Amino acid sequence: MKTSRLANVFLAAFSALLMFSGIATVGAAPDGQGAKSKSALSENGQRAFADLGRCLQSQGKEKVLDVFYLIDESLSLQGSDSENKRADILSSSLIQLASFRKDVTVNYSVAFFAKEYGVWKSWTTLNPGGVVPEASRLADEVRVRNEGAGTNWLIGINGAIEELNAQNERTNGCSTLIWLTDGGIQLETVSSTVDAIDQLCSNRFDVLRKNNVTVLGILLKSEEYLDAISAEDKKQNLLRMAYMQPMIEGTGRLFDNSVLNCGTYPVPKNYRQGALFVAQDPKDLAFEFLKLPPQIEGCTESPSIRGDVSEFKIENGISGFQIVTKSASWRLQDPSGTVTSAPSKAVSVFQTAGASQIKVGTTQSGVGKWKFTGNDDAILYLCAGLDIVIDAGNNLIAGRPGSLSGKVILQRNGLPANLDVYAAKHPITVQQIAGDGSSSAPVEATQSAPSSFKLENFTPTAGQSELEIRVTLYLTTKDGFELAPISVAQKLEVRLPENYPSLKSNPITLSDLRNSTEPATGEAIFNAPVGTNGKVCIAPNTQVKVINDSVDRADAYTLKTSGVDANGCIPIRDGDTQGKISLQVANSVTASSDVVLEIPVTYYSDAEPGKSFTLGAPIEFTSYVPGQENAKWWTLLLTILGIALPLGLIYLMSWLTTKIAFGRQVQRAAYPVMLTPADRYTARDGSAIAIDGTDFKIRPEQPDVRSFEDSVGTFRTKISKLVLAAPWFEVKASEGTRVITLVHSAPQHKHRFGSGKLAPIPGDMGKIWALQVSDADLLKFEKSTPIPGTLVIFKRNNLANPNQFRDVFNGVTTKAGMWREVTRLAEVVKNESAKPEKIAKPKRGGGGGDTPPPPPPSGPGRPGGTPPRPGSSGPTPIRPGSGSSSSIRPGSSTPSSSPSTPSAPSSPSTSSRPSGATTPNTPPPRPGSSQPPKRI
Repeated sequence: MKTSRLANVFLAAFSALLMFSGIATVGAAPDGQGAKSKSALSENGQRAFADLGRCLQSQGKEKVLDVFYLIDESLSLQGSDSENKRADILSSSLIQLASFRKDVTVNYSVAFFAKEYGVWKSWTTLNPGGVVPEASRLADEVRVRNEGAGTNWLIGINGAIEELNAQNERTNGCSTLIWLTDGGIQLETVSSTVDAIDQLCSNRFDVLRKNNVTVLGILLKSEEYLDAISAEDKKQNLLRMAYMQPMIEGTGRLFDNSVLNCGTYPVPKNYRQGALFVAQDPKDLAFEFLKLPPQIEGCTESPSIRGDVSEFKIENGISGFQIVTKSASWRLQDPSGTVTSAPSKAVSVFQTAGASQIKVGTTQSGVGKWKFTGNDDAILYLCAGLDIVIDAGNNLIAGRPGSLSGKVILQRNGLPANLDVYAAKHPITVQQIAGDGSSSAPVEATQSAPSSFKLENFTPTAGQSELEIRVTLYLTTKDGFELAPISVAQKLEVRLPENYPSLKSNPITLSDLRNSTEPATGEAIFNAPVGTNGKVCIAPNTQVKVINDSVDRADAYTLKTSGVDANGCIPIRDGDTQGKISLQVANSVTASSDVVLEIPVTYYSDAEPGKSFTLGAPIEFTSYVPGQENAKWWTLLLTILGIALPLGLIYLMSWLTTKIAFGRQVQRAAYPVMLTPADRYTARDGSAIAIDGTDFKIRPEQPDVRSFEDSVGTFRTKISKLVLAAPWFEVKASEGTRVITLVHSAPQHKHRFGSGKLAPIPGDMGKIWALQVSDADLLKFEKSTPIPGTLVIFKRNNLANPNQFRDVFNGVTTKAGMWREVTRLAEVVKNESAKPEKIAKPKRGGGGGDTPPPPPPSGPGRPGGTPPRPGSSGPTPIRPGSGSSSSIRPGSSTPSSSPSTPSAPSSPSTSSRPSGATTPNTPPPRPGSSQPPKRI
């Protein structure tokens, strides 16, 4: 079979959805009513689009459509769709979904299935402006998804149910499942396949219908592929394919021509019907599918077009029309004589597989005779363009007469419609759809000009806690053409009169059901009636109704009541706080499940003798298999352990294996240096640094370490608390100093290393180097003045390279960016030192504040260590390469030694700094000089 067949089916199916982008009316007539048309779909399949249309129309102004793609990725697609045409078909369908009207929000999600199932795209709102790249990504993904083993329908449908239920709780939108597969169900064994078919037929698809999910199944039935496989494989594939229709639509014929019903059939009116599409002849199938969208919109097939040249009349009350044709070339002439044969501002055209859909919106100028010319089959559909709106505030009470009202409006602008343009008789009927799917006979409402309606003495059916009200308008043009009925639905919450008792504990919650001897127990609590007395009854031997249970054991449930009379009743008097009935629910079949049951409760009021209401009361409890009471806690514990243990082991392994490589032949050298603004290193006196191989002192051999101490600081490994993050290596600067290493660090560590108190290092001792600068020198920093520091270099001795010490030294001292980093750290240190001064601003005599520079402070100075005594000769330079960890840090701050030149007494205490720039030939002023301190 040509892959274009799949395109025809899929695009046509989506055309049906996309026509909602211009919803005029919704053809949601009651079963068997309204205009009929030929279609490739079964009658049940046609109802699927009516149900979906009614759902969207009933949402009012804010419409939401949730579409879940469930796509087959089995290996057989390499034969049935060898050119991967489904990729372009699916991506184009996504683009078409984005063309909905502005008041329709479209959300979509994508999952793939074969032997396994997985969501590829989580729920996303379609944005017309960004849909093209999304569609392209979907196409790319579909092209590579054709290598799965088996075709497990069950795992895919179970996943779809879960996703659609979760999304519906978030949006309450109209749920649609697009299910694409190319073959019959096939699990690993015959028995598992049979079991899966049974679950799908008896339960899973019934759950979808009950949850109001419209299932659109698309079967790629490639004759070429089927003919290429063995006769037995072909037979088995066709046999399994045949189960799709009864599963999706509720009934269908199997391979042996027998009829199979799946789930509740006929499908109740309050369930959502599904439709199956099978890819067959391209052009004819596309033509049939393109006939569906106008019918979904509520448009009606007209017999006016049948020959090569046809004339038809557009009357008042027709908002637009659509023509579906097989003609490759066609012409359309309006009442004014204007001819068009291609898309234009007034005429939109959608084409697929040789068939075309022509859509025209009419105004007053469009009323009159039109002419269509084509050379192949064509069908005309006429649309009314009306909506029905049910008024808010219809407070309906079960079993008591009330009123229901609303109006008919123009879909294009929301204004009241003028029904006088149609034939005189245009009835509006109201029908009730109960929670069990049963329906009442339609009742005609009273109409008033121009388009309002009202139904007096409307009595909701007693015994129902919720009702769906369907309002349907039947229209005929003045020339006698019957348009498709317009239908809208609304869910109504039905309440009891206040002079009746009412259920307070809703739902009724019971204790856990452990076994037949330990039933689930609890109380049903009822509120008293207002202004009168009443009673509540739960009949003896009441049979419970199962709403939710994980196993089939409905017949084994037993209900016992206590605290009631022989008829199962308790009186509740006006003024009583509440009434209680004790309940016990038992079941001889044990299972672990969250159970929801429903029991009938009858309410009486003395204010209305001889009258009663019976409503369903929900009961909820949890049942356990004996010995599994704590299963959920064990499951939780094992889940936590299943996550925590691997992460803990990963952390432990990372801690055990992450070390700084030390080993043999590690040497260390330290140089007192001056760093110039040109990123150049000099000796402290400004001269060139004299280096020698003996500067590098051997360090004792030792195993790899997690940390070790040095005069620069502490070199160490770090393991992230985020277990999966990579470990790193760093040096923690000695107190009162900052370190610079210029080693690249991960972006997430940028803030960690920002202060210079920590700096990243390599994990190999032979590659570590660092420049140590004191906080005191950074406080005195000037951009044009060299700054003192200590350069520490490690290397791993290479005996084969006698000049290694020089190569390593030059490699370190020629790195760019040191002065930029010093400048940045100077700002950091100054900002840090300014913080305590701000706090100490309000000074009080004698205490707490900093003293002026002269005389020197008696306590510790600024960060950088204890300053030398005033007048001292400053720090004694250390010999290059000494490796001593006890040497005085060069450039540590000292107070001024000359009290004869004090700073202004009101100035806060600061360290001294050079008065001017210092060149390499002019050493910077030494601490203890007579220069007065200056404000930083």
